[in-house]
Amino acid sequence: MRPPRPCAALLALLAAYLAAAEAPHLVRVDAARALRPLQPFWRSTGFCPPLPHSQADRYDLSWDQQLNLAYVGAVPHGGIEQVRTHWLLDLITARWVMEGMGSLGAAGQSPVYGDADGD
Repeated sequence: MRPPRPCAALLALLAAYLAAAEAPHLVRVDAARALRPLQPFWRSTGFCPPLPHSQADRYDLSWDQQLNLAYVGAVPHGGIEQVRTHWLLDLITARWVMEGMGSLGAAGQSPVYGDADGD
């Protein structure tokens, strides 16, 4: 037995209520003076071409992507320390990955994919 479906009119009424309940907000910003130093809060960025990754060269070699990488490289004061290649594991087979992981472990290093926040 399926549960009863809500009436379309009830859903429309709920949507209208929610739309009316959201009032606009005015935000004023005084950029004439600094309140405190802005500490760096993000030191990495991701790099991933659109699917299919087998045609990544079309994206990687495009003018837009070259400009994007120039912007990333131009962030002052070491702002970007790491560029994460999200699709890196798509480029190699599992056999080579496992051999690489073994050699990292033998050298006393630990492999990291993503970052500590789970990205």
